[in-house]
Amino acid sequence: MKLNEKKLEPSIDMMINEFGELSNEIDRVKSVLNKLSSKYKVIENQLRPLLEQLHSNDIKSMKTDKYLVTLKRVGYERVNYKYKQSFEESLKKVNEQTKRVLKEILQQTETVTNVVSSIGVQSISENILKKVFSKLLRGYRKYVKPLFRLNKELDNLNGLLRKMVG
Repeated sequence: MKLNEKKLEPSIDMMINEFGELSNEIDRVKSVLNKLSSKYKVIENQLRPLLEQLHSNDIKSMKTDKYLVTLKRVGYERVNYKYKQSFEESLKKVNEQTKRVLKEILQQTETVTNVVSSIGVQSISENILKKVFSKLLRGYRKYVKPLFRLNKELDNLNGLLRKMVG
Protein backbone atom coordinates (compact mmCIF):
# COMPACT_ATOMS: atom_id res chain seq x y z
CA MET A 1 0.00 0.00 0.00
CA LYS A 2 1.33 3.43 -0.91
CA LEU A 3 0.79 6.45 1.31
CA ASN A 4 -0.51 8.61 -1.51
CA GLU A 5 -3.25 6.21 -2.57
CA LYS A 6 -6.69 7.77 -2.41
CA LYS A 7 -8.76 4.67 -1.58
CA LEU A 8 -7.78 2.24 1.16
CA GLU A 9 -8.67 -1.40 1.39
CA PRO A 10 -12.06 -1.86 3.07
CA SER A 11 -10.57 -3.68 6.07
CA ILE A 12 -8.04 -0.90 6.69
CA ASP A 13 -10.71 1.74 6.16
CA MET A 14 -12.93 0.03 8.76
CA MET A 15 -9.99 -0.27 11.14
CA ILE A 16 -9.17 3.44 10.86
CA ASN A 17 -12.82 4.41 11.36
CA GLU A 18 -13.10 2.18 14.43
CA PHE A 19 -9.81 3.60 15.75
CA GLY A 20 -11.17 7.15 15.39
CA GLU A 21 -14.46 6.28 17.06
CA LEU A 22 -12.64 4.61 19.96
CA SER A 23 -10.41 7.65 20.32
CA ASN A 24 -13.44 9.94 20.49
CA GLU A 25 -15.11 7.70 23.08
CA ILE A 26 -11.93 7.58 25.19
CA ASP A 27 -11.74 11.40 25.14
CA ARG A 28 -15.39 11.64 26.22
CA VAL A 29 -14.92 9.14 29.05
CA LYS A 30 -11.72 10.89 30.21
CA SER A 31 -13.62 14.18 30.39
CA VAL A 32 -16.36 12.59 32.49
CA LEU A 33 -13.75 10.85 34.66
CA ASN A 34 -11.92 14.14 35.29
CA LYS A 35 -15.13 15.80 36.49
CA LEU A 36 -15.99 12.87 38.74
CA SER A 37 -12.43 12.67 40.09
CA SER A 38 -12.46 16.33 41.12
CA LYS A 39 -15.75 15.83 43.01
CA TYR A 40 -14.35 12.63 44.56
CA LYS A 41 -11.19 14.42 45.79
CA VAL A 42 -13.18 17.19 47.45
CA ILE A 43 -15.35 14.73 49.36
CA GLU A 44 -12.34 12.51 50.15
CA ASN A 45 -10.48 15.49 51.65
CA GLN A 46 -13.50 16.17 53.86
CA LEU A 47 -13.92 12.52 54.95
CA ARG A 48 -10.26 11.67 55.59
CA PRO A 49 -9.83 13.77 58.77
CA LEU A 50 -13.05 12.30 60.17
CA LEU A 51 -11.94 8.73 59.43
CA GLU A 52 -8.47 9.35 60.91
CA GLN A 53 -10.01 10.78 64.07
CA LEU A 54 -12.37 7.77 64.34
CA HIS A 55 -9.46 5.41 63.74
CA SER A 56 -7.54 6.97 66.62
CA ASN A 57 -10.61 6.21 68.80
CA ASP A 58 -10.56 2.55 67.59
CA ILE A 59 -13.55 2.95 65.28
CA LYS A 60 -12.48 1.35 62.00
CA SER A 61 -15.34 2.27 59.66
CA MET A 62 -18.48 4.32 59.00
CA LYS A 63 -21.61 2.82 57.48
CA THR A 64 -24.64 4.19 55.66
CA ASP A 65 -27.56 2.35 54.09
CA LYS A 66 -25.60 1.88 50.86
CA TYR A 67 -21.90 2.06 51.66
CA LEU A 68 -19.25 1.08 54.16
CA VAL A 69 -16.25 3.41 54.34
CA THR A 70 -13.03 2.30 56.01
CA LEU A 71 -9.58 3.79 56.28
CA LYS A 72 -7.45 1.31 54.31
CA ARG A 73 -4.10 2.73 55.36
CA VAL A 74 -3.35 5.28 58.05
CA GLY A 75 -1.34 8.20 56.72
CA TYR A 76 2.26 8.71 57.78
CA GLU A 77 5.32 10.66 56.76
CA ARG A 78 7.83 8.85 54.61
CA VAL A 79 11.43 9.87 54.07
CA ASN A 80 12.76 9.61 50.53
CA TYR A 81 16.38 9.92 49.46
CA LYS A 82 17.62 11.31 46.19
CA TYR A 83 20.20 8.66 45.41
CA LYS A 84 21.47 10.03 42.12
CA GLN A 85 21.97 13.51 43.57
CA SER A 86 23.76 11.99 46.59
CA PHE A 87 25.94 9.88 44.29
CA GLU A 88 26.93 12.87 42.16
CA GLU A 89 27.72 14.89 45.27
CA SER A 90 29.87 12.07 46.65
CA LEU A 91 31.86 11.91 43.39
CA LYS A 92 33.21 15.37 44.19
CA LYS A 93 34.66 14.14 47.48
CA VAL A 94 36.58 11.01 46.47
CA ASN A 95 39.94 10.44 44.77
CA GLU A 96 40.27 9.83 41.02
CA GLN A 97 40.58 6.03 41.21
CA THR A 98 37.44 5.67 43.35
CA LYS A 99 35.65 8.16 41.09
CA ARG A 100 36.51 6.04 38.03
CA VAL A 101 35.25 2.85 39.72
CA LEU A 102 32.02 4.54 40.78
CA LYS A 103 31.41 5.89 37.28
CA GLU A 104 31.92 2.38 35.86
CA ILE A 105 29.34 1.06 38.34
CA LEU A 106 26.96 3.83 37.27
CA GLN A 107 27.46 2.85 33.61
CA GLN A 108 26.71 -0.80 34.44
CA THR A 109 23.41 0.10 36.11
CA GLU A 110 22.27 2.26 33.20
CA THR A 111 19.10 1.00 31.57
CA VAL A 112 17.52 1.77 28.24
CA THR A 113 13.77 2.07 27.93
CA ASN A 114 12.00 1.60 24.63
CA VAL A 115 9.41 4.31 24.04
CA VAL A 116 6.83 3.20 21.50
CA SER A 117 5.51 5.58 18.90
CA SER A 118 2.08 7.05 19.37
CA ILE A 119 -0.70 7.39 16.84
CA GLY A 120 -2.84 10.51 16.63
CA VAL A 121 -6.35 10.45 15.29
CA GLN A 122 -8.61 13.36 14.44
CA SER A 123 -12.15 13.49 13.25
CA ILE A 124 -12.55 14.75 9.73
CA SER A 125 -14.93 17.44 10.97
CA GLU A 126 -12.05 18.94 13.00
CA ASN A 127 -10.16 19.61 9.79
CA ILE A 128 -13.14 20.96 7.88
CA LEU A 129 -11.61 24.41 7.27
CA LYS A 130 -8.38 22.90 6.01
CA LYS A 131 -10.35 20.57 3.76
CA VAL A 132 -12.52 23.38 2.35
CA PHE A 133 -9.47 25.58 1.72
CA SER A 134 -7.59 22.79 -0.05
CA LYS A 135 -10.65 22.08 -2.26
CA LEU A 136 -10.87 25.75 -3.21
CA LEU A 137 -7.18 25.83 -4.02
CA ARG A 138 -7.48 22.64 -6.10
CA GLY A 139 -10.42 24.14 -8.00
CA TYR A 140 -8.46 27.31 -8.68
CA ARG A 141 -5.52 25.34 -10.02
CA LYS A 142 -7.73 23.07 -12.10
CA TYR A 143 -10.12 25.58 -13.69
CA VAL A 144 -8.98 29.19 -13.33
CA LYS A 145 -5.29 28.84 -14.25
CA PRO A 146 -6.04 27.07 -17.57
CA LEU A 147 -8.48 29.87 -18.44
CA PHE A 148 -5.70 32.43 -18.07
CA ARG A 149 -3.43 30.27 -20.23
CA LEU A 150 -6.16 29.90 -22.92
CA ASN A 151 -6.84 33.64 -22.80
CA LYS A 152 -3.16 34.35 -23.36
CA GLU A 153 -3.04 31.94 -26.32
CA LEU A 154 -6.17 33.60 -27.82
CA ASP A 155 -4.57 37.02 -27.44
CA ASN A 156 -1.46 35.78 -29.29
CA LEU A 157 -3.62 34.31 -32.08
CA ASN A 158 -5.63 37.54 -32.36
CA GLY A 159 -2.37 39.45 -32.66
CA LEU A 160 -1.23 37.18 -35.51
CA LEU A 161 -4.61 37.54 -37.21
CA ARG A 162 -4.37 41.35 -37.05
CA LYS A 163 -0.90 41.22 -38.58
CA MET A 164 -2.17 39.00 -41.40
CA VAL A 165 -5.23 41.17 -42.09
CA GLY A 166 -3.67 44.54 -41.64
